[in-house]
Amino acid sequence: MKLAVVAVTRHGAAMARRVADSLRACGREVFEYAKAGKTFDGGQTPYDSLLRLVDDLFCAVDGLVFIAATGIVVRAIAPHLRHKGVDPAVVVVDDQGHFAISLLSGHLGGANDLARLIAVQNRLQPVITTATDGLQFVAPDLLAARWGLRLEPQAAILPVNAALAAQEPVPLWLEASLPDYAVWRERLGSVPGLGGGMTQAFPAQGARVVVSDRLVPDAPGQLLLRPPTLVAGIGCRRGTPQAELSVALQQALQDCGYSLKSVCRLASAWVKADEPGLLALAEELRIPFVCYERSALAKTIEQFSLTESAFVKQEIGVGNVCEAAALAGPEPVQLIMKKTPCRRITVALARGSFMSWESVPDVSKI
Repeated sequence: MKLAVVAVTRHGAAMARRVADSLRACGREVFEYAKAGKTFDGGQTPYDSLLRLVDDLFCAVDGLVFIAATGIVVRAIAPHLRHKGVDPAVVVVDDQGHFAISLLSGHLGGANDLARLIAVQNRLQPVITTATDGLQFVAPDLLAARWGLRLEPQAAILPVNAALAAQEPVPLWLEASLPDYAVWRERLGSVPGLGGGMTQAFPAQGARVVVSDRLVPDAPGQLLLRPPTLVAGIGCRRGTPQAELSVALQQALQDCGYSLKSVCRLASAWVKADEPGLLALAEELRIPFVCYERSALAKTIEQFSLTESAFVKQEIGVGNVCEAAALAGPEPVQLIMKKTPCRRITVALARGSFMSWESVPDVSKI
């Protein structure tokens, strides 16, 4: 998590150093800024205009910690606010060191957790005003942020959290075919306050939370949590544009009934490591792009008895790219869609568990 700690006053600059050092001790990457002429003991970048500094930092870091009055901070960040799904965490600490206030992006951006961390490390009082936290509930967007799940649609966060805040039942439905289903069921069953409990029958209407990597019909009040379960193995001709690759991938997912938001890796052969369209697609989806060497693909082809193309084998030494790449990772996966051609592209899909359960925090202990 890349953080910027910004001080406005001379006394605040000293507090900024204290907060920044405590965050670095917890493994965070921290940059310090202080008003020109009011820096503390070196190591702080001076700035002349807070508004211009926020212009530069707002989209460049994961979180902003201001040592300042909340009113000053609100005015500085107001022009940049877009949506809770993309805005960085913003925490405000008073320069006397009494409070750590979660101001913006409390759940998805991590401001609530950041405020708590600063408070614990510096003996401050955390101020968390999100309604579900006040009721000691774990909101679904917080769950998503903690566990690395993707949300859709963003608009459904509001009605679900509003229902939780009103202490209304919000049922949770879990896809029974998910890899690690038993672990999912155990972990989700311990989430405090999440609805009317887990239900086996798909909820008919009203606010609800659905954990699934499958395509689910849209419905008012329905919030989908998408776990990372899918690998897309892709082969293509040199120079295939990103738009064409994106269409092929989405069509493949549509055909077999899975969500794009559950794709957690693109995979291909070593000869595609510099393919601009694939690199751009991975960047757009914000997922890793992994390219396997010839030996790894050959081993996977043998292990899974994959069919090879004589033409492709003559060209690069192995006769199967997309299926082998989808299956070649260290995780146990199953091929859910064999090699499917789409013009100049071939796509294969594999499904497995990509959750590192050992490192997933136990939200029941918040």
